[in-house]
Amino acid sequence: MNKTRTNKSTRAVIAVLVAATLFGTSATARELSNVTTDSDAIAFVRLFIGSIGLLLFAGYTNGFKSILTLFHNPWVWVMALGVSGYQYFFFVGTDISGVAFGTLISLALAPFFTGLFVWLWKKRVPRRIWILSTAISVLGLLCLSYYALESSISLSGVLASLLASIGYAIYTVVGSETTNVQISAVSLLAVSFFIASLVFVPFTYNKLSFLSTSSGLLLSVWLGLLATALAYVFFAYGLEHLRAGEIATLNLAEPLVAALLGILVLGETLGTLGLLGCGLITAGLAILAWSER
Repeated sequence: MNKTRTNKSTRAVIAVLVAATLFGTSATARELSNVTTDSDAIAFVRLFIGSIGLLLFAGYTNGFKSILTLFHNPWVWVMALGVSGYQYFFFVGTDISGVAFGTLISLALAPFFTGLFVWLWKKRVPRRIWILSTAISVLGLLCLSYYALESSISLSGVLASLLASIGYAIYTVVGSETTNVQISAVSLLAVSFFIASLVFVPFTYNKLSFLSTSSGLLLSVWLGLLATALAYVFFAYGLEHLRAGEIATLNLAEPLVAALLGILVLGETLGTLGLLGCGLITAGLAILAWSER
């Protein structure tokens, strides 16, 4: 029994890391596409296409009838609020502050907010190993973003990324605590993402002309099907087998991937402290992953 649980936890850790890697390509993909449109339009297209993919997957694996019942679950709507907030403010933050720094700030405080929300809601004190691994990883994020702190960073960009962090924590905690035998994580994510996409319709219906271009279409497919639908299938497995705080810490692999892509692909800079930061983040993730063995 213990061995089976351990194997599931190990697979869940790997699944979240795979998801985080796919997430980490989002901002770089947008930059490479040279698509010019507002952040809410990008968020809508990503969420809508991703939610359709997730709904089809969830319907095939769990049945479409069970999905329809989730629209009556109030926690799904809370998740949708967190999802829409994260997606919108994430792209606003990266637009203003750059891919590497915007992604770092968006997720640097996510483990803190996640642990705080779990403590307030469930009165559950985080494990010591989570506190240690999160502290090491966040220290790495601070080192990794030091180069950006020396330049002129807009306060509005930092605030947008901070709000994205809160949105991420909301849907991760609610998803982790709501998932059970009757409600699968994939179904929860599929419905909440679909609802979240509808939030953007009144603001984006006249901003979708970029979909008529090949670059806009390619970006939409990448963000919707790969960086959202496929990524969240892996993420959902993590929600079913790991604690919310552990998931948030493991998802710090996303800013690591985003930062590396920003440097290697987009030509953004990274100094000695940045390299140290990468090492610390990797160490923090390794400690948490090892604790789940």
